[in-house]
Amino acid sequence: ANPSIKVAWKTGTSSGYRDAWSVGVFGPYVLAVWIGDFSGKSNPSFVGAQSAAPLFFAIINAISSQQKTLASLNYDLKKLNLTKVKVCDASGLLATRSCPQVISTWFIPGKSPIKSDNIYREVAIDKKTQLRACHFDQNTEFKLYEFWPSDLLKLFAQAGVQRQIPPAFNAECSRLHHVDETNPPKIISPQASLIYAARLKQTTKILFYASVSADTKKVYWFLDNRFIGESAVNQPISWVAKPGKYRVRVVDDQGRVDTQDLIVEAVL
Repeated sequence: ANPSIKVAWKTGTSSGYRDAWSVGVFGPYVLAVWIGDFSGKSNPSFVGAQSAAPLFFAIINAISSQQKTLASLNYDLKKLNLTKVKVCDASGLLATRSCPQVISTWFIPGKSPIKSDNIYREVAIDKKTQLRACHFDQNTEFKLYEFWPSDLLKLFAQAGVQRQIPPAFNAECSRLHHVDETNPPKIISPQASLIYAARLKQTTKILFYASVSADTKKVYWFLDNRFIGESAVNQPISWVAKPGKYRVRVVDDQGRVDTQDLIVEAVL
């Protein structure tokens, strides 16, 4: 392509080599090139970088040769309505505390979809069996697992890519145990934006409280991996504050988890 024209582009090759494509932007144009057989027949030459990309750049060269001022139309990103946000690398969704790898990407305020990542989630595990727990106490620990849709899991399996999917529930859990992963609890207190003060000469208590879904009857609280108590819905529990940095976890009776960072500083 004409080196004076800035081009942002991406290629792709479908599973089974059924088609290939190259999509990009240059000057004021968006260009998409698709190569394939309308019958869906596979062809090993249908590779994005080898078939679609050359045609993509041939079209750009043809257009730029007729529009001599095209190079002057390159956009200045600083003048565009763009900002950068942190997203989870694997899913491209807004990053949460559970994302193992976070990257920055471009975001169009008011246009780009806003959705938090729900692929990576902490799961309550029984230390003895290493299976998912449905009773929560000192034998409970928390591990990070991936909740991919079944169609994507199938593609990962075909590609030989292993994913860290959650284990089964303990055998002691009822077959009727609710496995709905939607509507997890939400920690209201403590708040992540606050630094809490613990007075050295008197007892300071911090309330732990969570908003839960309508099907929840009881919640269980952990500080790091230490069980500190349970409570009924809409009934907070209190914790005697000690200076330090902690990870607060709440688990509802369906096994759904929310986490929150807690910082407590000592004051006189």
